[in-house]
Amino acid sequence: MSHATNSQFGRTVLRPLAKATECTTLEWANTFTRELPGDAALEEAPYAALEKQESDELTVDVPEVLLRASREVRGLWSWAVSEQHENPQLISVSPSGAQLIGLSASAFWQNADIAAMAWSGSTRLAGSNMWAHNYGGHQFSIWAGQLGDGRALSLGETVHNNIRWEVQLKGAGPTPYVRMADGYAVRRSSIREYLAAEHMHALNVPTARSLSLVFTDRVVVREERELGAVVARIAPSWVRFGSFELPASRADHATTQKLADYVIRYHYPDITHNPYIQLLERAVTNTARMVARWQCVGFCHGVMNTDNMSILGLTIDYGPFAFLDAYDPDFVCNHSDYSGRYAFNEQPRVALWNLTRLAAPLAALINRSTDSSESETVNVITDALNAFGPQFSAEYARVMRRKFGLFGEARDDDVDAVVQPFLDLLAEAGTDYTYAMRTLCSVPEALSSNTVDAV
Repeated sequence: MSHATNSQFGRTVLRPLAKATECTTLEWANTFTRELPGDAALEEAPYAALEKQESDELTVDVPEVLLRASREVRGLWSWAVSEQHENPQLISVSPSGAQLIGLSASAFWQNADIAAMAWSGSTRLAGSNMWAHNYGGHQFSIWAGQLGDGRALSLGETVHNNIRWEVQLKGAGPTPYVRMADGYAVRRSSIREYLAAEHMHALNVPTARSLSLVFTDRVVVREERELGAVVARIAPSWVRFGSFELPASRADHATTQKLADYVIRYHYPDITHNPYIQLLERAVTNTARMVARWQCVGFCHGVMNTDNMSILGLTIDYGPFAFLDAYDPDFVCNHSDYSGRYAFNEQPRVALWNLTRLAAPLAALINRSTDSSESETVNVITDALNAFGPQFSAEYARVMRRKFGLFGEARDDDVDAVVQPFLDLLAEAGTDYTYAMRTLCSVPEALSSNTVDAV
């Protein structure tokens, strides 16, 4: 079904409800859209309008251009509507990902056709209200203005075992932030993202999680014609550094503060005083730990723009990522990164640069909430940012000690004396990083002093 249907009449065709099964039933909290300012052009959710109709018709008096055409939006989110996909097929379900939101992989497979329709966005989960995040960002160090989720639809938030999860469909259709793209995803990139998120979780790297992968027969035009796919993914929050940058760039400090208060209320409820400086400090700590673990497993993100940086310190937006093969600290995985800005060895530096961009919109909030002078605010922000280096180094050393089997008392020079010389050897020889690390596991626990001296 083309999304142009009925657009000339200012009406939109919505998706029918998914059949209620154990893989399509969730309890929705939906606090983000209820508590934070959204797109003023469309005050009511399209599905709320549908529920007020007495007929079974799926067409509502909502101009489709407001839901699917690129436009400037004032607010943190916009209502959105997924599309009907041709022949959706359930390909994979993450058992542990499903458990996080109270579902089971077996329920997906027992209702595979229903699951494929629901988790591709071809039908709608009861109680969900589809919407898309609005945010800006610095891309390759240049302010890009409004960006937003052009092909990711949030179904809502659900709470399971006292943990909040925001559920998204990526590739389900265009949103008001689609810009020059089409809102769809192809199979090859969807497979990569689906597998990478679960692999990173298995490696104990903070990350968003995958829920399901659905193939469709939609033809998607990239460099060539390809077939489509939809990834269902979950994270405690999809708020990014750029979510704060965009309203601040418009001098909308009230919205910036509402977003900061929201993140603190639902994700850092233990913060009780100096909330905005503590929010920055948490972002610094979590980002430092995340990037340190990237470096330990040889992960290169490829596109560390501020719109791809999670406020919770999670790995999100798996695009042109790669894992090191031959150890090369200058490795660049993004073919569009001509300057090598996001090279493997540049990731810690870029992370700190991005945190500095996050600090800018928080500065006004810190200043007002603490009644500090401008110089005092600069000092506390500088202190928070200066903590990144030591925290990164401490986490990197902790993980690398474990990888090298250094379980005795930690020494300050472990990285310089043991880890870095080993990495220098790998770089000189062009040795595969992961294979070399795995080979360390075969080194006998006890070596004679003669053997050690020879090495």
